Amino acid sequence: INCRVSRALPPRVPFSPMVCGLIFSHALSLMSCRCCSAVIFLPPFFFEDYYITFLLTTPSSVMNSYIHSAYLYYQEDEMVYSSISMPYSVTLLENFQDKDVFEEDSKNSPYFVGPHLLRSSQADSDPRTQPLVISYVVPSSDRNGMVYLCVNVNIRSLYSIVLRNFELEQNKNFYIVNNEGYVVFHRDSKYLFVKQEALPQQENVIVSEAYSSALGVTFVFESTVLPLESALLRFSFWILGFLSVAMVVAIVLVIYSTLPIRKMMQTTKQSDLRDFLARLGGIADTSFWDQSMQKCKNHVVSVFRVTSYADAEKFLNQSVKMSAENEKNYQFLAVKMSSEIIAIIFGNVRHYGDIQFRQYVRAQCEKMCADFQEGKKVYCVISQVKTGVEQLQEGYQECFETFQYQYLFPQQVVAWEEIDRTQSVYPFPVRHERHIINNLMTGKGEACLRHIDEIFAEFRSGDYLIKDSEINRYLAVMEENISLRLEELSVVVERPPLHVFDLCTTLDEVYEVFVNDIRSILIQITDRPHEPESNVSNIVLDYIEKNFCQNDICQNKASQELSVSISVISRVVKEATHRNFSEYITYKRIQRSKELLVKGNMSINAVAEAVGFTYPYYFIRKFKELEGVTPGQYVGAQNIPE
Repeated sequence: INCRVSRALPPRVPFSPMVCGLIFSHALSLMSCRCCSAVIFLPPFFFEDYYITFLLTTPSSVMNSYIHSAYLYYQEDEMVYSSISMPYSVTLLENFQDKDVFEEDSKNSPYFVGPHLLRSSQADSDPRTQPLVISYVVPSSDRNGMVYLCVNVNIRSLYSIVLRNFELEQNKNFYIVNNEGYVVFHRDSKYLFVKQEALPQQENVIVSEAYSSALGVTFVFESTVLPLESALLRFSFWILGFLSVAMVVAIVLVIYSTLPIRKMMQTTKQSDLRDFLARLGGIADTSFWDQSMQKCKNHVVSVFRVTSYADAEKFLNQSVKMSAENEKNYQFLAVKMSSEIIAIIFGNVRHYGDIQFRQYVRAQCEKMCADFQEGKKVYCVISQVKTGVEQLQEGYQECFETFQYQYLFPQQVVAWEEIDRTQSVYPFPVRHERHIINNLMTGKGEACLRHIDEIFAEFRSGDYLIKDSEINRYLAVMEENISLRLEELSVVVERPPLHVFDLCTTLDEVYEVFVNDIRSILIQITDRPHEPESNVSNIVLDYIEKNFCQNDICQNKASQELSVSISVISRVVKEATHRNFSEYITYKRIQRSKELLVKGNMSINAVAEAVGFTYPYYFIRKFKELEGVTPGQYVGAQNIPE
């Protein structure tokens, strides 16, 4: 309240609206102003250095309902950290709903913003239900730039205390009017935010007003009895003092307690540590760690992979708040490595044993993943216990490399050692690929699924070490080979799109994509017009013509490679040659051997091997059965002059 006393105070006692903001103790002395009956509260020890030191070094455990929220504006990064979502807890200043509190002209000294509605996500609703606050802003500067701490005092909560004093006295009323003449506090909510002159006028009512230049509002007291002017003045000072004390208590709580906003400050300057973790070599800059984190000798690195950038931001905010609630068991530091990768370093501040410490960390990581948004998958890898900051890089690399085997994860959270890196490499499933092709040609969908299930069972067995990229590549190659093989057999199918497996995050998703592709190919095969019988015969006979000199040719092999049943092959050969399959192969080989023998440049053994006989004596016997003479006699007969 303006007063001539302000000019009479000694120079070492500056008088300003912020004097009340520094009142901490309940032990206050009272100064009276003789010129205007004003009352000023000042502690007698207010300007003693030891008192300020005592206040700053003694954390306060006082908590009340008058502090609505708090912001922290980091000017260098243009980032605002809020204890409420506006719309997010961490956002750029330009997107912050209540950014006006940081746009005052005074940037180097504490200031406040008078009563105003909090511009939250509900700003479009009835203003009578919105939070009405006074914002106190305290700037601070360091080598990294300016930092502004804003504390919002809920005046509605404070006003409810005042109203209780008038509930039993209907002959008294109290309300507050701002500089624009609008009523911002009133016993009846229907009179909020209306002009003072629009209030109903009553007879026999005595009105007393007191204007506060500090708050920029007018306190109006109505009574049917003569008001005590000095009591109203003391009441006004009581409100100012209470608001100031609440502001200071909030500052102490925010800075020296374990609220999540303290941890938000740690995530603002971590580019050096992020670069240190992501590459080999270099020195970590841990100057921004708090003292308790630097005292930790043992650390565990947990790396989280989130599906999208927006989800990663939400997960980071949630993790910071959740970890802050469990600081009694460990210290932590969250580092955003990329759009989908978040690393959290846990410090063993309680000096637990390595096993117990990792159990605490794993339980916390599992809770973080489980409590995230429903339907959003988050995967985590926990490193081994690392000693000293220098080994943090190794811990991050362990976790990051383990994500190459994400398909093999038994659950969302795994420890580094759960992936056995001594297992053998998985070979390409050639046998399963051949069976799938044959079953596709014959329209046996269930048999195809059985072989696919066997492939994925081998992936999950734990007997092989195979990366996600290798699984995707194997399956893509199988689909390509199937399409090419079917085209060779004059069966044209639509090929699945490339790199479709790279969009999958779990082995179950990969399985569904691969099975759907095989089913699509099967439908295309079964829906195509049936081949004429003559075409099948030509395919079988052409195959025999090209391969009868192979020593391992048989009906089973022909059936698998042609995807034609054995009975069909046997029938085609019988109808075309009047011989069974084996007899026809032998016949073709003997006819070919006669051509080679006539040339005279190969021995009998070499001819036998060339036409597919494994043993020369068997070739000689079969030759004699069909031709009536041995190969040697046949050659001799060909050399007799006419």
